[in-house]
Amino acid sequence: MKTLPVPSLAQTLDRYLEAVSPLLGTEELARTEAAVEAFATGDGPRCQQALLDFAKAEDAAGRSWLWDAWLEAYHVTRVPLPLVSNVGFAIAMPSPGVGLARAADVIHRFAQVHLEHLRGEARPLTSTRGEELCGQQWQLIRGGLRDPRPDRDEFVAGSPSPEHREVVVLHHGRAVALPVSDAAGQPLPVATLHAALEGAFAGTSSVDEPVVDQEVAQQADQQVDFTTPGYLDNGSAATVFEQLLADEENAATYARLRDALFVVNLTDEDQPIEQHMQSVAWGRSQAWPFKPLSLQVSLSDDRFVGIHFEHSMADGATVGAIIQRAQQLPASTYDRDNATQASATPPLAWRLTDELSAELATGATAYDELAQGLRYRIVRVPAITTRAALPFKVSHDAFQQFILLYAQLATFGRLRSTYESVDMREFQSGRTECLRPNTPAAVELVRAMLDGTATPTELAAALQGHREQVKRCKAGQAIDRHLFGLALMRQRHGYASPLHDDPAYRMLTTDFLSTTSLGTQDFIVRAAFAPTSVGGIGVYYVPVDDELGRDYEISLNTDESTMPAADVDTFARHLAHGAEALQRLVDAAAQTPTQPPSENAAAS
Repeated sequence: MKTLPVPSLAQTLDRYLEAVSPLLGTEELARTEAAVEAFATGDGPRCQQALLDFAKAEDAAGRSWLWDAWLEAYHVTRVPLPLVSNVGFAIAMPSPGVGLARAADVIHRFAQVHLEHLRGEARPLTSTRGEELCGQQWQLIRGGLRDPRPDRDEFVAGSPSPEHREVVVLHHGRAVALPVSDAAGQPLPVATLHAALEGAFAGTSSVDEPVVDQEVAQQADQQVDFTTPGYLDNGSAATVFEQLLADEENAATYARLRDALFVVNLTDEDQPIEQHMQSVAWGRSQAWPFKPLSLQVSLSDDRFVGIHFEHSMADGATVGAIIQRAQQLPASTYDRDNATQASATPPLAWRLTDELSAELATGATAYDELAQGLRYRIVRVPAITTRAALPFKVSHDAFQQFILLYAQLATFGRLRSTYESVDMREFQSGRTECLRPNTPAAVELVRAMLDGTATPTELAAALQGHREQVKRCKAGQAIDRHLFGLALMRQRHGYASPLHDDPAYRMLTTDFLSTTSLGTQDFIVRAAFAPTSVGGIGVYYVPVDDELGRDYEISLNTDESTMPAADVDTFARHLAHGAEALQRLVDAAAQTPTQPPSENAAAS
């Protein structure tokens, strides 16, 4: 397994100036160049040496220099997790039927994937190119949870044993523990799970459609239910959990929740996909946000299965791999007559004092107020098609970034930073690297597209610039994580860093557009996540097909003070305009062959 390198200081400083320069005016750039020079001739080399020494020690311990520091950056977050870092996914799952029978199949598939790993029988992780991938992110396969602490949370792993494992199932705020494996660590039959679900959630008809009785409806209206502690901000959560777990019965319930392989929320809603996505990402009572994975299965909509994903221990590509393995399992034999008798599905609940109930109710109200402005919408734009051979290599990821840059400049009239995620699991303890797609060549191209003067030569240069950024990330030679590591060494050792104090660094690392894509709808179909900056936009882009185009899935806060509705509508329209302008340029390039710039020119 490759170890994550520490790039040279001089290289990163040069590339930092290259990345930040499009965001700056002449005077700002001069100030930033001076700050970089002061760092290079001051404490920069000391920060670099400290990082090299730290990396050597971490490599010897079987970790990358980034792993613990990156985890800590997540774990010091005090905002409620769904509103800052957790992600909601819609996933593709070939589970048949409707209602509880379908829910049982989904649970069975995911339990099999978890149990296979715990039994030590899982096949190695490899990329599409056959590269070995680091499995450290698969710690989440044991269950476990992120435990709220006063200053910094801690991930507490679940049991390593596959024997007698459970999942926690939610319905209208009620929770039960559902056994999913036997004494040998083998999954219980899907029919057994179905029967157990029927026993736990009485009030279903003969056709397995949910019938909400008065008691369940009353529970659904309550502010405080089993999941409420998971929606507090982490500072308040730490205080609440200290009080909550002082009770022995609560501590035992928490231990079962920790050891549960995952959580499953059963919903009754048959609603548009946009509402499903808002629910799975930000809706209260829909998950245990501190668990790595909380599935969501609609009992009335046979098209929707979702996942609420706690992001600190793993990245989206790992979730995609778990989904893929669940998909690939053969259809389960469903024999209700021979279903084994499942053990009881005991309800899980917290014993609360009046004071603690009131504190939880206050926290729930505060969460609802913060979450009410978050919105998700789908904007479909035409696919960029190459109807004839082009004189340069094409990257559809780069095309999407050019379209996003076009929409940003056309809507807001100024340039702000964009984050594009790159998977790094081919390195030991690899997470993600940040690709900064708004290169000088890309900005020059898009400004020319807006003016109607863009040329195929400019398109070729922008494509090659993006390709060079990808190569840098995949080689561990990009700048964002290195600059993060240098900042960490500065903090630990008290070094001075004019670079990190300069406003330009905050401009580059404050993501107006936070973008990501897995490039297919085969596993993760859609994604919703809160913007990473005030007034920013989260974007998941995914191809539908060549005829229907690509979907840009936009997550944002519709508070008029941060993102006026008119700007949102204009941004959505300009995505389509950008795709149309780019298609015209691609067609022109097919008619007017041009030589792409040399690799050396792009690198410079």
